[in-house]
Amino acid sequence: MEVSTIICLLATLFVLIYNIYVLIHNANVTRKNPAVSDSSPRRIKNKTKQLEKHLLNLVAGERQTATRLISHAKRQNPGKSQQWYLEKVIWDLERDRGY
Repeated sequence: MEVSTIICLLATLFVLIYNIYVLIHNANVTRKNPAVSDSSPRRIKNKTKQLEKHLLNLVAGERQTATRLISHAKRQNPGKSQQWYLEKVIWDLERDRGY
């Protein structure tokens, strides 16, 4: 085999391995990241209340802190649902704290 053929095969192998890595990484992120599930409005409202309570527990009942974190998430990720923002803030806090 020529050197150029070997280099081409190695480059192709590298791209293949990288694509597999990206697929696996994205699957893990999708599984861990907050997402709005397909639910009835009542379930969403109950879920939102549960998330609000969980967030308040994480910030030791500091409503100002919870509100500030949600406002920041809204500025960084406009156009999402309230449930998404709550899940995002909770996910970030738990990730940063190593839960």
